[in-house]
Amino acid sequence: MDIRIQVMHAGDVCVAPGLPFGGEKAGLLATSGLFVKQDDRLWLPVSAYLIDHPDGFVLVDTGWDRSMSPRGSFDKQAQLDSLGSKLLYRVNQGAVDLGKTVVEQLADRGLSPEDLSCVLLTHLDCDHANGLRSVKDAQRILVSADELASVSKNRKARIRYQSRWWEGVDLQTFEWTGAEGPFGKSYDLFGDGRVVCIAIPGHSDGLFAVKVTGDDGRFVLLCSDGAYAERSWKEMILPGVANNREQQRASLEWIRKQSEDPLCVEVLAHHDPTVEPHTIELLSPIVPEPVEPAAPAITYDEDSEGISQAAGKVAVATMLAATLSAAPISYDDFQLPVATPIVQVVDLHPDLAPDNPDTSDQTDTKSSIWEKIFKILKYALLVLAFLASFALTAVNGCTSCVGPLAAPVSSGASSESSPVSQPAESGQAATQPAISDASQPTASDNALAPAASNDASQLAATDSASASVTPSQASELAKRDDASQPGAQIESDQEPQT
Repeated sequence: MDIRIQVMHAGDVCVAPGLPFGGEKAGLLATSGLFVKQDDRLWLPVSAYLIDHPDGFVLVDTGWDRSMSPRGSFDKQAQLDSLGSKLLYRVNQGAVDLGKTVVEQLADRGLSPEDLSCVLLTHLDCDHANGLRSVKDAQRILVSADELASVSKNRKARIRYQSRWWEGVDLQTFEWTGAEGPFGKSYDLFGDGRVVCIAIPGHSDGLFAVKVTGDDGRFVLLCSDGAYAERSWKEMILPGVANNREQQRASLEWIRKQSEDPLCVEVLAHHDPTVEPHTIELLSPIVPEPVEPAAPAITYDEDSEGISQAAGKVAVATMLAATLSAAPISYDDFQLPVATPIVQVVDLHPDLAPDNPDTSDQTDTKSSIWEKIFKILKYALLVLAFLASFALTAVNGCTSCVGPLAAPVSSGASSESSPVSQPAESGQAATQPAISDASQPTASDNALAPAASNDASQLAATDSASASVTPSQASELAKRDDASQPGAQIESDQEPQT
């Protein structure tokens, strides 16, 4: 919540120099100014503050009433009548320009006393409470219970204060309910920590400062008469008027520490001649509205000539699924439509759609990227088809080779038995036992089977070349066959021994 503090000057006061800056050793004569020349006196501003709080307007102190200066200039008799004391006139001489009383400045801002949520009186000195009756219609008028009790009990206070200033005013008191400040006494006006009254006794028994704090912790301290100017806390110069010097010193030290706080925006003394009317704003921190994260879009990588990994996987998976489920590929008319995969990617993953493809350069880039992807896929499919065709051809070739490899063996066996059986039919009985014995396969016969097969093949070729074989030729062939079979020769060699 924003809080604004408007610093107003509601007249001026003329005092002896010892009153605001007299220090610890300032005596009654020095502070009263009874024997101080008029030219040596100081004119200081009389401040009041309007706090614009979210719960209402708060006025801090009331300044001079119009009765002090009816024509807007110094008027001795009018001031005597308004203050009700010649002694106070000698100590505090004041004047207020036309249009500068608190009520007049509120009217300039479109406000009336009824619009004030509260009026805070930091203490009851005349330059703070003289205009109190002009704002008596405010919703609340508060002063600390300590201050009002001091006015009633202290005999000296009867000279310093005049009860006629709040006559007819519903003046209410508050007790200290908090623990802030140099003496651990404070009162939170709205209960939100934004406007807090903090006890700083010394100048008077019930004096309090007003600490206004914003949402971010920055604050403004209105220290009333706890100090009369910035030089007071920087040089630790105590005001000349004090009810309790030790309390006054502790209060001023606390004000100095507050001014050194990094969160302190300003410390304002009620009569600082260096302060001009102005407005202080304690604005709430600007909290940015939550922004929903943008949907991820397809990102194009110029270096790798591709799209983002997520979109690429979806596109490739979609095209491969469509290709595998389609009809057999015709390599002569092989085409892949460019628009279809893009639509499929957007349908499957709408968050991956490109954001604002407005420029022609982006459109050309995307088209070329897709074309390259489809070319790669096309060539990949062609290679796969070629490898599949090659594999099928290899399988068929191996199947056709099985017959030719087995044919010579069978023909060789038939040709081997054919020439040998022909001489047996012609009556050559001498060779029949050897052939009969050799026809029984042994381990050595299996080892020599290829050689016999070759001879049989040659005999088959010879048989096919000639129409007939003479007996002598058949005998020669039989002998050659016996010689090529060691098993048969060994058996013939072993027969005589038997």
